[in-house]
Amino acid sequence: MIVNPSLILNGKEYSGSFLQEKARQLLREGTGNGRALGAFLLEWISDADTVSVHTSGSTGPPRILNPEKQRLLASARATGDFLKLGEHRTALLCLPVNSIAGIMMVVRAMHYGLNLVTTEPTGHPLAQIPPEVQADFSAMVPAQVYNTLADETEGKRFSAINTIIIGGGSLPPALEEQLSGFPNNLYATYGMTETLSHIALRRLSGNARSGWFSALPGISVSTDDRGCLVIDAPRIATEPIVTNDLAELSGSGTFRITGRSDFVINRGGVKLQAEVLERKLDSLLKERFIVAGIRDEKYGQVPVLIVENKSGRNIDKKQLLRDAESILSYSERPVEVYFLSLFPETPTGKTDRREALKQALLSQ
Repeated sequence: MIVNPSLILNGKEYSGSFLQEKARQLLREGTGNGRALGAFLLEWISDADTVSVHTSGSTGPPRILNPEKQRLLASARATGDFLKLGEHRTALLCLPVNSIAGIMMVVRAMHYGLNLVTTEPTGHPLAQIPPEVQADFSAMVPAQVYNTLADETEGKRFSAINTIIIGGGSLPPALEEQLSGFPNNLYATYGMTETLSHIALRRLSGNARSGWFSALPGISVSTDDRGCLVIDAPRIATEPIVTNDLAELSGSGTFRITGRSDFVINRGGVKLQAEVLERKLDSLLKERFIVAGIRDEKYGQVPVLIVENKSGRNIDKKQLLRDAESILSYSERPVEVYFLSLFPETPTGKTDRREALKQALLSQ
């Protein structure tokens, strides 16, 4: 049970029975994210020691976790102390509250007394808030950042937010390069639902920008015999969390993710990491794309390219393969290109790689 919970919501503070009534009103009268916020607040102020959290489904079937509220608070404090959230005043909630990322924005706002300004989780979150509202802190996914920076007015508002954490998916190299010159404090996050949002941050802007993640205080990392990251966060998780993320550790305790063990393509004994190939091919296409492995009688597996072509533009498949050949080694080269009009996504907006491959093969 949380003692005396309170929340400043869109400029008005609620506590005690008033917070409970506001939560019920949101659940009764709200739409979309408002209803999800109301449902979470009722769980948070209840006598139960736990809340229910849905996993994203990016690494398997979605499921429900029931973490203790005190562990969510520990996660909020780890992030807040690192980012000095106590010095901030207004937080923008533009992520779905039925995801751990959205839930943790609410918990951080309650713990640090931030005014939580809410919007629906759209691709253009800053277009929804009044011009006079200035957020100091926000969390976004890469697609929201990309869309925001494509609009001059929204881009200026983005650069005025003191601190922004960006997670939920990998950052395209071109977008990361664009962010490096911004004046505000921008961070990439690493984490998952099981770690109650992120456990590490990587600076994206300014002179301190880095390609390495730094674990938050109280959290340590190692690798297992597969080379995958193992997270030890005793205040957040009851036991070490073994991931499928291939990682490289530095001597200073930082780490970087090189790919996923379940996205490895074994081409005749040569192990290819799909994400590494995607980074090499990033300059070839404006559209979203992924690299995946399909069965092959000779090599066991070979890489293929799957492209999302929402606009329906004429993409020369043969030319695309020739361009890829100029960038990749022989074993890395995709043997085929598949097109989908729209990529399937997980509930949190990530590309569902397995379903995309399945649809690509069925479309032929």
